[in-house]
Amino acid sequence: MSKSVALAALLLVSIVGPALGADLPLSPAQVEKVTGQSGLSTKPAKYDKVGTNFVTAQGTTVVTLKVASAGIYDIWKSQPSMDDQVTYAGVGEDAVASKKGRYICFKKAEQGVCVVGGIELPGKPALATYAHVAELAKLAASK
Repeated sequence: MSKSVALAALLLVSIVGPALGADLPLSPAQVEKVTGQSGLSTKPAKYDKVGTNFVTAQGTTVVTLKVASAGIYDIWKSQPSMDDQVTYAGVGEDAVASKKGRYICFKKAEQGVCVVGGIELPGKPALATYAHVAELAKLAASK
């Protein structure tokens, strides 16, 4: 894929991404139930126009939900940095997961969706396990 095609696709995401994410396939209540966290709210991801963070009252990200077009999913999947992917069965269409257990992405009809667990830092474990990410991906795919 040429750099200009990738740049055009990313520009398109920045224009239409927020509109696509307006009707999220997960709610804070669902994320709370699966992860055991409470008092979660949503806020736009800082560096990702199609991402919505589910955060604690202290602002810690539990999971990030990305919702874009199926075409954008194809771009996500084709990025060289995504070389740690494996096929993931039972969620949407053409699902992939991180070998490191950090995310699950899938297509469903005309949408691409990724459920991404929060980052684990020294002394601060991630608030969503890979099992949580898998359950949330199944919930998102069922909507």
